[in-house]
Amino acid sequence: MSQPFGPNDFLTTETLPGGYFVADEKIFIGGKKPQFLARTFAYLGLARNAGSSNWEFLLGFNDPDGVGHVVRLPTEHLAGDGKELWKLLLRAGYFPPVSRAARVSFLSLLQELRSDRRVLIVDRSGWVDGTFRQFVLPNGETIGCEEEVLLAENLGGASRGYGSAGILADWQASIAGPSKDNKLLIFVLSAALASVLLWPAHMDGGGFNLKGRTTAGKTTALRTAMSIWASHLAIETWRATDNGLEGIAALGNHVALIVDELGKADPRVVAQAVYMLANGEGKRRADVEGVATAARRWQVLFISSGELGLREMLASDTRKAQAGQFVRLVDVPVDGDTHGVFSNVPDGMKPSRFAKSLRRGAAASYGTAGPAFVAELIRSGRLAEFDDEFERHKEQLMRKLNGHPLTPQQERVFERFALISLAGSLATEFGVTGWGDGEIVQMAVLSFFRKWREEDEQSSGVSDTNAAIVRVREFLLQHERERFVTTNFSVPRYMAGYSDDEAFYILENVWRDEIHKGHDPMRAARSLLDHGFLSPEGPRRLKAKVPTGLNGDRIRAFRILRSILREDDDASVELHGGEIATEQEPDQPPF
Repeated sequence: MSQPFGPNDFLTTETLPGGYFVADEKIFIGGKKPQFLARTFAYLGLARNAGSSNWEFLLGFNDPDGVGHVVRLPTEHLAGDGKELWKLLLRAGYFPPVSRAARVSFLSLLQELRSDRRVLIVDRSGWVDGTFRQFVLPNGETIGCEEEVLLAENLGGASRGYGSAGILADWQASIAGPSKDNKLLIFVLSAALASVLLWPAHMDGGGFNLKGRTTAGKTTALRTAMSIWASHLAIETWRATDNGLEGIAALGNHVALIVDELGKADPRVVAQAVYMLANGEGKRRADVEGVATAARRWQVLFISSGELGLREMLASDTRKAQAGQFVRLVDVPVDGDTHGVFSNVPDGMKPSRFAKSLRRGAAASYGTAGPAFVAELIRSGRLAEFDDEFERHKEQLMRKLNGHPLTPQQERVFERFALISLAGSLATEFGVTGWGDGEIVQMAVLSFFRKWREEDEQSSGVSDTNAAIVRVREFLLQHERERFVTTNFSVPRYMAGYSDDEAFYILENVWRDEIHKGHDPMRAARSLLDHGFLSPEGPRRLKAKVPTGLNGDRIRAFRILRSILREDDDASVELHGGEIATEQEPDQPPF
């Protein structure tokens, strides 16, 4: 929708091709008996994509309520009877000719109209091209554009909260200023700006998951990050379909994508979505005629939060988690600061009250810092030689790591942290944040990189153990009644083993091919042994004989104690934050 069109905007007899005229704001085709075609409209020119294809007519008119509309009519709809064109017009409140002859004349009129005006159609927000002089915001507003630009489809940016409230000074006072002494807030605000630099840096996207038990602080951090570009209404959740996530990612292209509630999503959905969002490409689909359409593409840094990290969350998935997933979505531990997730709070203010003040500020002032950052990048021309500047910044940060060697995967993650550091530093240099010195940005970003690196170097064995225990527990909870033999006279169709009052006896093929498929089954067994859930026959064995009452042949199977199902048992495992803690009675040796 747009502002209502006035009489001077519409086609007149003078601006119509020969043979047509306007009377009483209605278009007629001349002749002995003039034929009424339709209400007059504003002809706004032609639109096409960057490849000079997919041409469209741009028409403007008022609907019956007086609301202005700009409708894009693909020129291909002129083929045949124009049925698809009539649908587009009717949907917007413009009533086309009724008679067949008048409709044919109306289609002829569209082809005869002439205008020098050209509009560029882009299929996502962000940078228009590699010159980095034109940028389109998700609500359709443009920055530094040398020609008119329209988003190729209605992605719903305005309805999703993209837009602005207040001025930059308001945002600096209510968000950036109070964030200056808080490492997490500096980090997330800088991360929300960094998507702008992905294309100039020739980098793929990726994400950061704020991992910690302090719910209010993490949610507040996400809202402050979103305030760079939009209101909190633009924050999405992981509980979306592939199609939904693709549209959301295209909307957040080169801007920022904030996705909350990681812990409430299906692990399988998250595992697939992490790859899709970071790799920047959706699925290829066919149109109504069966022709493959171009897949959606984007570049975005996304920020999420959850009580558990991605490693712990994927532990319940029977498919083996890939190392690439933990590079694309990085768990950033945020608990344990002076005031929960906050480094500092104003004197006399509790952390909860400080969080509320930030949320109020983000609700009142938003959508100004991101556009201001983009405008300064365009004005300064800094992106013309961005490769060199980014390399210098990475070298500077690496020196501050005191030469600590990084693995290839750690180097990939470090580059993403470095991009965030540079984004925050540039925004500070441009006066967007008001922080005065980019050094505080570098210190904040490096502190979280060190936390991630320390956990990454310690997590491999812990996460494998965690995953093995969770897989066994979930399999037993799901199948203990229908797939385990309790007497010699009842054998289920898909038998998984035997059970009695003390333990489950899981068959080797089920242990290997179902529960731990894609994982090392013997390593999983040793993990459960170490934590008191596996009870073998002897110190050199991992399996035990099934009792005679259950199986007369006394076959060997993996004996799993029923205590694995009772999380409050003395030998229970806490699966929080990637840590596994076991408690044993002092006088009770491990099995």
